[in-house]
Amino acid sequence: ALGLVGLLEATRRAWGWSLVILAFCFVSFGFAGPHLPGVFQHFGMDLSNFMQIAWYSFDGVFGRVTGLVFNTVLVFLILGAMMSQTGAGDSLIKISTVLTARIRGGAAHAAIVASALFGMMSGSVAANIAGTGVFTIPMIKKQGYSNNFAAAVEASASSGGQLTPPIMAAAVFVMADLLGKPYLLLIAAAALPALFKYISLFAQVYGEALRLGHEPVSGDKITSLTRGDWVNALLFVLPLATLMTAFLLGYSPSMSGFIGLMAALVIGLVLNPEFRRQPIKIVKAFSLGGVSAANIMVAVALIGIVLGVVNETGIAIRFAIAISAFGESYLIVALLLAMFGALILGMGLPTLPAYLIIAIMIAPAIIKAGVDPIAAHMFVLYYAVYSSIVPPIAYGCYVAAPIAGGYPLATSLIALRLSVIGLLVPYVFVYSPSLLLIVDGFTWSELAGTVIRLIAAIWMFAACFAGVDPVTGRLSMVQRFIRLILGAAALWPVVVIWLPGVLLAFLMIVIGRVRSVRPI
Repeated sequence: ALGLVGLLEATRRAWGWSLVILAFCFVSFGFAGPHLPGVFQHFGMDLSNFMQIAWYSFDGVFGRVTGLVFNTVLVFLILGAMMSQTGAGDSLIKISTVLTARIRGGAAHAAIVASALFGMMSGSVAANIAGTGVFTIPMIKKQGYSNNFAAAVEASASSGGQLTPPIMAAAVFVMADLLGKPYLLLIAAAALPALFKYISLFAQVYGEALRLGHEPVSGDKITSLTRGDWVNALLFVLPLATLMTAFLLGYSPSMSGFIGLMAALVIGLVLNPEFRRQPIKIVKAFSLGGVSAANIMVAVALIGIVLGVVNETGIAIRFAIAISAFGESYLIVALLLAMFGALILGMGLPTLPAYLIIAIMIAPAIIKAGVDPIAAHMFVLYYAVYSSIVPPIAYGCYVAAPIAGGYPLATSLIALRLSVIGLLVPYVFVYSPSLLLIVDGFTWSELAGTVIRLIAAIWMFAACFAGVDPVTGRLSMVQRFIRLILGAAALWPVVVIWLPGVLLAFLMIVIGRVRSVRPI
């Protein structure tokens, strides 16, 4: 009992009250079973039974999920901390800034690239925002974007980094274990959805730059990259390449992570003189990685209690049966229920614990409704991540907004608009699973059609939300509404709706190009 009290207090200190309250609700549900109405009623449990489940079973604090995270995930948290200490992040930000300087809104694009690359190594959206946002948000503001928009770009990019292969905040390793699928297949499945999420984010930022009248930076004002900058880029590239090589050679995820960690340490010592002169940074990397690991472990251990109660009461099976009942006739209703359930369960939680609890409760339900298992787990992972920018909790925005001097709620609403394709793409790959590349029934024709639909939707949504089109210029409210309708039609999974929508969208672009006297 003292151990459970200590675990609750440790979780509260690490992550606040949200996870503690969630666990308390599930435990209360377990005890109150015989007194609950209808579908929620179950046999219940007494204190002795609960202690057995929570502390001694394979589902509790020391259960399978805790062991999986300990054996697989923790080394990647230390790897991310080591790469941060070697200076990999600084070089990424500078190179990203220079490479995107010739594009309208260059600083914001640079922030997207840097946050995406470092976000995939971090186990928490908030941690990534705090780590990269202090550099990227001032860069975005300096170019004339509003405080709230600068914070929203960082929050959107950092949340997307959790969905970016090959690391995906280490959630992909847990997914591989839960599905019994090879890790490399899952990162292949995640590649295209993540790509289109970022293409959409770039398009939205570009549209905002057009609206504000920003011009690309002239060539004489762009900082030149030195040989040292490219050498420093190897601090990020080489450990990542070593990690992927270890995977391809057949090493386990934990061993591959250890090899990547050793590569990051050695390469940092060889290429970065400052890292050599300050060996205390090695200690600091292990210390920061250890703190991140401890924070994740207490959350996962508490989720073990939730898992034990869920399995003991059978509520997950009942939930799956209820959702699948909708799915047999109305899959969209089942998916909407699953989405809202995932967003609610994931609020206030870091990526991995959020994915774990949602995968336990919701993924089996939409699989039972007929969704491919890989698509189902990707679906819930997306909304586990995006719960960090969805109000009212929106904890990622609460971290980003103070850095920018903005307001969390306004930041959250802008972040949702910037992430519109990321929020909708799970529906796209559920109905068009060829986008995931490795599912059963893959066809090239479905993949090509889905790519075209996404490109049309990205263009239409970006022009609609910014109020300006790169071809036709400023848009009236009617023109913006038409683009909103065409973007939605392009994503609708019925060919008689999406095909006319896509054709009209591209026809609108062509006509606008012909009529435009001076394209923006």
